Amino acid sequence: EVLNQFTTPPRVFILRMHLVPLIDTSGVTALTQMLHRCQRNGISVIFSGLCAQPAALLSRMGMCEKPPLLRFAENFEQALQMAENL
Repeated sequence: EVLNQFTTPPRVFILRMHLVPLIDTSGVTALTQMLHRCQRNGISVIFSGLCAQPAALLSRMGMCEKPPLLRFAENFEQALQMAENL
């Protein structure tokens, strides 16, 4: 897991999703675990470039109503700007 590689947890984690057209149940499980872990550690998560199916799935999971720990950006550049302002 990526988060285990840091000695000090980051303040923000940007997950680039523009090449992920679909998420299956194993992907949902992995995302949920990562989001809960980030939440426990106070790490904000920014999803950048979300495709339609993953965005709809996250919405159905109720993840779209989780600010300030979960944010959405249209692209990576916007995500970087958001991260700098946190």
